[in-house]
Amino acid sequence: MSENEIGLTLDRTAQHQKMSDLSEAQISYALAFSKSIDVTNKVMVLQYGTEAQRKVRTLSESAHLNIPESDLNEIESLLKKMIRQLDAFEEETGRTKYSSLSSDKAMEKFRSQYDAFNSKLTECARRLEILRSALLHHIDRMDRYYTDCMKIIREYDMYLLAGEACLKDQRSTRLPELAEKAKASSLMEDAIKVRDFSEACQLFEKKLADLALSRELPLQMMTQLKLIQATDTVMAANLRRLTMDIFPLYRSRIVMAIGVNNESVIDRQLFMDANDALRKAVNTVLKEENEKRQAQQKGIAMFRF
Repeated sequence: MSENEIGLTLDRTAQHQKMSDLSEAQISYALAFSKSIDVTNKVMVLQYGTEAQRKVRTLSESAHLNIPESDLNEIESLLKKMIRQLDAFEEETGRTKYSSLSSDKAMEKFRSQYDAFNSKLTECARRLEILRSALLHHIDRMDRYYTDCMKIIREYDMYLLAGEACLKDQRSTRLPELAEKAKASSLMEDAIKVRDFSEACQLFEKKLADLALSRELPLQMMTQLKLIQATDTVMAANLRRLTMDIFPLYRSRIVMAIGVNNESVIDRQLFMDANDALRKAVNTVLKEENEKRQAQQKGIAMFRF
């Protein structure tokens, strides 16, 4: 194959290399491999590129089996439960008539109510940390899947490059030779060879078109992986903020509300402000998680065939 022909082949396959640039070594390997392709071997043609297709199927099954939708559902459930528990804690302290109790009794009563809620808050934080760790592992796994998709796309591009180079070479050299021989001999068998070889080239061309279509699958998966990973990343960051910043800040505000005025058990306004701040922070996380999941589902649906 001449340098001009190679250049034309590379231009023709440029559309298949939008997401993965082949190295010079890969291009050289593909062009060398193209010379071993026998377009008249129907078994070889039908099996051409199936290894890349198999890898896509295997990767797709692995990726979808490992999507922690149940973890996200549990996170949402835990945060909603926390809001209900906070409301119940606030209502319970509001019903308690501290004025009818002695200072010590009132303090003991409130501490008992707060300790009960704080215990639930601590348990929730412990579980959220476990789920955050799972999300971090999943984010890392999505990166590996993304890298695998890139490798598979490069493999597709090598198959397509080799196939296009072979097809162009066979149609520009072998097919004209057979046609010239048939014309010179006027023999039926030579004419049949021309027809059969032309049909073999058409079958191989169709196989390459099928591979080009299959190549879209890992591209679609890459988009899905990034959407899923984006949701996980936001949620992991929010959970860390809740457990490392918001919950400790809430506890410090309750301590301040208890100790700010020695003449009363608790400063009710500081107490309500602390509860409102916690409620707002948790609701913000819930809202953002819901928006991200909806965007993720909408984005994935757009890339389904």
